[in-house]
Amino acid sequence: MWVVNNKLRRNTLCTLGVIILSVGAVSHADTVDDPYRSSNRNPFVQVFGLPATLSANINSAGNFSGAVNLDASNSFSANTDGGETILLDGETYRVNLHGRYGLFDKLEVGVDVPYIRHNGGSSDSFIEDWHDFWGFPDGDRPDYPQDQLNYHYKSNGQTQVSVSDFDNNNQGLGDVSLSFGYQVSANASSTWALRGGVKFGTGEADSLLGSGGNDAYLGLNFSHSASAVVLHANGGILLLGSSDVLDDIREDWVAYGSGAISWPVSNRISLKAQLDVHTAFYDSQLSELGCSSAQLLLGGSIRISDKTFLDISVSEDIAVDTAPDVVFQLALRFGQW
Repeated sequence: MWVVNNKLRRNTLCTLGVIILSVGAVSHADTVDDPYRSSNRNPFVQVFGLPATLSANINSAGNFSGAVNLDASNSFSANTDGGETILLDGETYRVNLHGRYGLFDKLEVGVDVPYIRHNGGSSDSFIEDWHDFWGFPDGDRPDYPQDQLNYHYKSNGQTQVSVSDFDNNNQGLGDVSLSFGYQVSANASSTWALRGGVKFGTGEADSLLGSGGNDAYLGLNFSHSASAVVLHANGGILLLGSSDVLDDIREDWVAYGSGAISWPVSNRISLKAQLDVHTAFYDSQLSELGCSSAQLLLGGSIRISDKTFLDISVSEDIAVDTAPDVVFQLALRFGQW
């Protein structure tokens, strides 16, 4: 980690494109070295179908795999620019049930069912101490009450989105998605897979539980096992359908990608670093909506049994204000059976 000037970080990283040239995981499916199943939990971004990172390994015919993910994100950003005003102050908890089934030796199908809750949380004090310890800027955090919920966007003085502690429907089912994976090639060290999917508007858009519309994505995943590390990479295009969340400034498509590296400490423990990026989801002057995003995840995974793995990570928005200040993730993964 490093300490840099906040303005320099914003101006430089806002121009970050989505080009991932790293390589990526082992040639068998059940591994402690899989990438983190993560994506941007910005409240105005997570309503869309941005896919979570996966390896290029496809389930064998007749085999299931699955995961239970818990993401706890803390966001704070206050910004005004060009007639737009945004305030992101709160915490979002997302529990996602993920399952995949191998239809044939080279083709799998999957489903993701998220449950989302927005609230004021209780970690603002911890986050401020975390920023102070690493020398990260706190922005305007000290000027606002701690542990409140206020996701708010105005354009030309008109409120477009408002989610706060005073609402009674800040939790519920998110947008369900269906996916597929096709094994393009595989050998002893490297695998390629084509992955795609469709997200459906099952979540309540007024509460930022979903977008109210359907999205579709298609991407290419590459995984590779080197002598001392395991590497993963992917990149693709997300097509955004009509939305009940800021549809007037919504972009039609978004490019996304990620790169991950895993250092196996032993057969049971692996340390990991991962970078997730994507282009802007909105045509906006605000960095929270209109800039490309980059998140750095650090942590590790533990093999509990031959088919069970525990992932633990923490992420930081290295492209400032484009993602939550911090996201803590726990994931229990179940290998093929």
